Amino acid sequence: MSRLDVPAFRHGPFFVSEGRSVGEVWGTAFATDCADLAPVGVTDCGSFEVNDDGLLVATGRGNDFTQGFAKGLWDTAVAVTDAMGDTLTYRWGLPIAVRDRSPACVARDPGKREDCPLTGFLPLGNTTPEFNASFATNLRYKSLTFSGLLEASVGHSIYNRTARPDPVWLRGPDLDQGGKPPGHQKPVAYVSALRTGERNSWLLEDGDWLKVREMSVSYTLPEDLIQSLFGGAFRRVTLTAAGSRQQPVHVHGLPRLRPGGRDLRRGPRQSAGERRGFLRLSELSDVHLLGGNRVLNLLQGAAPCLLSQGSVSV
Repeated sequence: MSRLDVPAFRHGPFFVSEGRSVGEVWGTAFATDCADLAPVGVTDCGSFEVNDDGLLVATGRGNDFTQGFAKGLWDTAVAVTDAMGDTLTYRWGLPIAVRDRSPACVARDPGKREDCPLTGFLPLGNTTPEFNASFATNLRYKSLTFSGLLEASVGHSIYNRTARPDPVWLRGPDLDQGGKPPGHQKPVAYVSALRTGERNSWLLEDGDWLKVREMSVSYTLPEDLIQSLFGGAFRRVTLTAAGSRQQPVHVHGLPRLRPGGRDLRRGPRQSAGERRGFLRLSELSDVHLLGGNRVLNLLQGAAPCLLSQGSVSV
């Protein structure tokens, strides 16, 4: 947005500011690399590690992020000296909220970045796709014809509010630590930290998807079969089975909702959408033969798990 004639403002999950892209979701960003702590003066990365969730956590020198329960380290204080010689304190093993120069301020005056205040309110992603695309194709082989229409949305994020953990009522996928190695299991304090801020980067997901919008298979009956079945009443009979509005394929592999994806760094948790697979066809609604004023119902209700609709045309 090159010009905004009113002060920057929030609208739901969005922050609208001059110099920033339209559709950005803002909130609390969790550190994923030691470089994310550079704005607050952290230069010694020896006291930090990236855990199995892909988040940067403070461990202190000589410790590993898997030793929290074994050594009783969870939520203890980890002191780190910054570039100015001051002491910064982090909680052992917990996600770290990033603080950086205000991106809205930097966008207004890029040459004065260091004069912009530090803030924890940062852009997390953009809900506007970089591009949408569709592709239609036909393949004909002898009497068979295959047709398909694919649709894709690429380059955008979604905010999965429904996956927000609730440590008070012990609800949410992040609270289930079953099946993890002991060193990778997390306490409630860790899950509580994932609730930091009204919105945060943990719940922002890759929204890219690819959908089979429509597909069909047609078969033209041989002339001798038409003659034997219909006695010359029709010159050409084509059977068509078509499906539409099918289940999306999530391009990046680990969706938790439809449509949407999940960052691979966040572990192997699966959703119902993953367990169902990437394609779902609904019931066969009607198969019929049309010829002038004649209507002959054929195969109605057959193969309910394979087709969404079918027709026979002449």
